[in-house]
Amino acid sequence: MEKKLTSVGIITMHKSDNYGAVLQSYALVKAIEKVGAKAEIINYIPERFKTSVQFFYVHPRRYNSTLKKYIIMAASLPIRALIYYRYNTFLKEYLPVGKNVYYSEEDLETKIPKYDVYMSGSDQVWNPEFEGRIDSAFF
Repeated sequence: MEKKLTSVGIITMHKSDNYGAVLQSYALVKAIEKVGAKAEIINYIPERFKTSVQFFYVHPRRYNSTLKKYIIMAASLPIRALIYYRYNTFLKEYLPVGKNVYYSEEDLETKIPKYDVYMSGSDQVWNPEFEGRIDSAFF
């Protein structure tokens, strides 16, 4: 009799514009696969995690004039667009994300994703200073 792989659903901050969050998600998936389980990221994307324009953002306090800020933005646009493209390509190619998308805690409660094991990843899911609150969906 063939042993069935354990399925692990990971809820984490996989869709934020943050290299650390994505690399943590990827590493956790690989660690779970290494022990012989099938890992999948629960596609939880609340409004604050939707891919933003962070890669195109230039912090206004770093420049003493609006003109200088816009010149920097325009000059760096091609490289920022390339970074954004590669970042999203990595997400699509290397993160096994579930097909169902959950935009709120209520979505998760009404359409509960089915896995043998549930895991919450990233130290930031427990950080009350991230976005001003702890998201109970990670519990």
